[in-house]
Amino acid sequence: MTNMEMILLIVSLAFLVIAGYAAWALIQIRKTSLSVAETLGSINQRLPVIMKNLEEITTKINNVTNTVERQVDDLALTFDKINSAMNFYLGKELFFRQQVGIPVANAFRTYGAFVKGIRVFLDYLKTGSPSGNHNRFR
Repeated sequence: MTNMEMILLIVSLAFLVIAGYAAWALIQIRKTSLSVAETLGSINQRLPVIMKNLEEITTKINNVTNTVERQVDDLALTFDKINSAMNFYLGKELFFRQQVGIPVANAFRTYGAFVKGIRVFLDYLKTGSPSGNHNRFR
C-alpha cells in the first residue's frame, strides 16, 4: 500500500464517519420536526377555545372594573355629601356658640353628671349599696 492509497483510505473513512453523523443528525432533525408539527397541530386545535376563554375573561374583568369604578364614584359622592353636611352643621354650631355666649357643652356635661349622681343616690337608697359599675366610689 502506498502513501497515496493510505491517504485516500483515511479520507474515505473520515468522509464515511462525517456522512454517518450527518445521517444521524438528519434523522434527529426529522423526529424533532414531526414532534413540533404534532404540537403545533394540537395548539392550533385548542387555540380558538383558549382565545374565546381569554375574550370572556377580558369582558368579565372590564365589567367588574366598571362596576367597581361606578361604586367608588358613588361612595365618593356620598362622602362629599356627608362632608358638606358636617361642614354645614359645624358652621351652625360655631355660630350658635358665638351667639349664645354660655358654655353649652359644659352645661350638658354638668347636667349628665348630676343625673348620674341622682341615679347612684337612688340606687344606694333602694339597695343599700351602689349598683352597676359605680363600685369604684366605695
